[in-house]
Amino acid sequence: MTGRDAVIKVLTDHLVAVTGAAASAVREAATLQAAVAEILRVRDVDQVLLSINECTLGLLDADICGIFLREDDELVMRGCVGNHMVQTSRLRMRRGQGLAGLVFSTGRPGRVDDFPAVFRGATD
Repeated sequence: MTGRDAVIKVLTDHLVAVTGAAASAVREAATLQAAVAEILRVRDVDQVLLSINECTLGLLDADICGIFLREDDELVMRGCVGNHMVQTSRLRMRRGQGLAGLVFSTGRPGRVDDFPAVFRGATD
């Protein structure tokens, strides 16, 4: 391969990557616009939470998504989507219990890339 061919290949690969990223950004923006339109249209809090969860589930390509709201000193699951058991949609967490409880107790965002590995054997 000549130097010119190598430069063309690098530029072509870069163009493909940039085009893919732009298409992904357009899809994300369209998803967010649809979610905002739905949120502004409805007046029911549970429907708003469901819309946010569905949008987030798609944007993150996640298996499950839910919103915890604080009730006194507990977090209560609201508007869960992607769950396979009704108990998941009724979760209640205390400070320090699970990932949500850790975030609740520290007040800082949390992320776990491999939830089963991190919380394996946890009873709460």
